[in-house]
Amino acid sequence: MHQILALNLRAHRRALPLAWVTVRKDGLKDQMRQYEVALCQQVTAFVPVGCHVILLADRGFAAPTLFRSLHRLGWSWIIRTKGSVKIGVGGRRRPLYLWARQRPVLVDLPTVQYGSPRSDGIVSCRVVVYCDGQHTDP
Repeated sequence: MHQILALNLRAHRRALPLAWVTVRKDGLKDQMRQYEVALCQQVTAFVPVGCHVILLADRGFAAPTLFRSLHRLGWSWIIRTKGSVKIGVGGRRRPLYLWARQRPVLVDLPTVQYGSPRSDGIVSCRVVVYCDGQHTDP
């Protein structure tokens, strides 16, 4: 089984692939983030000076290691995450789903700590919480 990581450019309502890598799934163990970061670095060569890149991704890409790399590249990101991830605001760390319950529609938390010290660390970033009552995760 293979896993494909791809980065696309959106133009004229179509996604055009810029770069991709195919990796044997059993070769991804403990290396997926390195593949993601390398792919993003490869794409920077194609990005014209002055363009602002915003990476859109699903929750499998939500990791402080990737966030730090994107920040170094000067990219922004919008990545869905699990409701169980810990968000620290003002010294108080709680699962994201609890923050969403506190403010059920839209919250713009300017600087928060995302992640866990036990996994790949904590990164300070901006979080927008949108809570849809029909889904378990905000």
